[in-house]
Amino acid sequence: MFKSDPELLPTHRPRCPGCQMRMVNTAVAATADGFEDRTFACMKCGHVETRRTLADPLASPAAMASTSASTKPPPR
Repeated sequence: MFKSDPELLPTHRPRCPGCQMRMVNTAVAATADGFEDRTFACMKCGHVETRRTLADPLASPAAMASTSASTKPPPR
């Protein structure tokens, strides 16, 4: 029996376009540009697709800017 990635909540697992079941993450491959390719498979009908996502959403430039801005002390 195959278990899905425990870090992915059901809301992070896409629905299969064929049968609407939640797909499971079967593979993760890092890319050089800070992204990762995640392969999802449907256990019911066998549909497979790969999606590119940020490897670490909290390390993205936008997240880093908002985090650093929120950690500054208030102006006096």
